[in-house]
Amino acid sequence: MRDLPRLHLKKRILKRVAILPALLTLGNGLSGFGSVVLASGKDPSSMATAAWLIFLGMVFDALDGKVARMTKAASNFGAQLDSLCDVITFGLAPAFLATRVAASPRTILGVNFVWMVCGLYLCCAVLRLARFNVETTPDDAAHEEFKGLPSPGAAGVVASYVLFYLWLAGEEPGVISGFMPRLLPFCVLAAGLLMISRFRYVHMVNRLFRGHHPFGGLIEVLLVVLLIALNPQMTLCLAFLAYAAVGPYRWVRSRFGPRTEALPAGGGAAGAASAGPGEEDEDDEE
Repeated sequence: MRDLPRLHLKKRILKRVAILPALLTLGNGLSGFGSVVLASGKDPSSMATAAWLIFLGMVFDALDGKVARMTKAASNFGAQLDSLCDVITFGLAPAFLATRVAASPRTILGVNFVWMVCGLYLCCAVLRLARFNVETTPDDAAHEEFKGLPSPGAAGVVASYVLFYLWLAGEEPGVISGFMPRLLPFCVLAAGLLMISRFRYVHMVNRLFRGHHPFGGLIEVLLVVLLIALNPQMTLCLAFLAYAAVGPYRWVRSRFGPRTEALPAGGGAAGAASAGPGEEDEDDEE
């Protein structure tokens, strides 16, 4: 039997790391770990705290990349560390939280269906993050839009849904709050599939806090902040569900919505007549 040729791999030794972005990223991972630990209990307040820790992880996740790019310390190490921590906070933690809330004998299609859906969600989060690492560059221009629902957005859908359910069950127990855990697996399934889709989503943090915006945009942000202060559970749930629905809505609108073709500056035949022979030849060549 022939000896297979040996592959001589060049060892790459990590010598320097950016401390502040790495600490923020690790704070993201620790938030996810704390969420899993608290979700292991049966107390509803612990479940709520577990959901809030997922949102705390989102804060760390938004800050670490921004700080790394501002300090020109973005690196492949930071990107890999970020994805590993995102798997914990936005993959494992919401899947485990949903399992704890939804898995009961009264669940639609049974407990095994809940475990299967939450496991699928975790797999979709891992695939989504791996695809993001392969297709995305560290510069700011690559973070304007996402292909597929971002993993923090998917985790926000699950965590905010759980928060809304726990609040509603405590404030106004009834048919609606009693039925919400039965719908949670389908919400988790939709969030997982949207992560691995090709629907386009805007980067909300970059869109809101970069550059100048109309004055009305400031009023809209203030209204959202006010609604969050008045009822954070319901506002966050509606906001994340709406954000998740934006991708399919934009796709349906682009495929089946009315299409308007832009006319030349001169308008119709007048614009065509104003173009010289040379310009027509260039258009034909293109």
